[in-house]
Amino acid sequence: MPIRGPFIPIPGTCKLAFLGHDTATNRPVDMILHANCGVSPTAGTLTNIGNAAATWWGTARGNCVNTFFLDTIEVTDLNDVHGPQVTVSVGSPGTGGAGSPAICAVTEFKTNARGRSFEGRAYWPCPAGDYSTTTLALTTIFQGSQDTNWGNLNAALIALSPSSNLVIASRKLHLGTGVSSFHTRSLVGRIRRREFG
Repeated sequence: MPIRGPFIPIPGTCKLAFLGHDTATNRPVDMILHANCGVSPTAGTLTNIGNAAATWWGTARGNCVNTFFLDTIEVTDLNDVHGPQVTVSVGSPGTGGAGSPAICAVTEFKTNARGRSFEGRAYWPCPAGDYSTTTLALTTIFQGSQDTNWGNLNAALIALSPSSNLVIASRKLHLGTGVSSFHTRSLVGRIRRREFG
């Protein structure tokens, strides 16, 4: 995925991009996260991060609409404009049921620091059966399971060698700060742009 605008390094951080498409419209749908990768990651380190995320998707996709198809996971070093970038093939859809990839559960990512630069959000295409079409409220069961999903991804990254973890990336501060907690909001959100996450 091309980087839009001038490259701004974020030491110790990589972009973890879940690149897929809406099977109903064939439009691209991307979910962008960030992870710790160290200051001089090798392509092998980034591949391990991508493989861990792909393995995690195998379980997490049970919470995702079946009209979202995950094609690849792309991991890009943000330490340097010439840093490595790897692509891990996935090729599987969500299995949670019918719905639109534009309707998403919104999870707040929190760190142990205060301020907007230390907070983030992740958007996840949730099945129509997991929220009310009148109130747009998610079921508490889905909220809890999605919080668990994100925690499981973080744990899978931490277990790698070298260890990684999800971070909130700040281009303003040139800093990636480790995520300490996840909280899925009670109401769904609508995504109106190509990238989400």
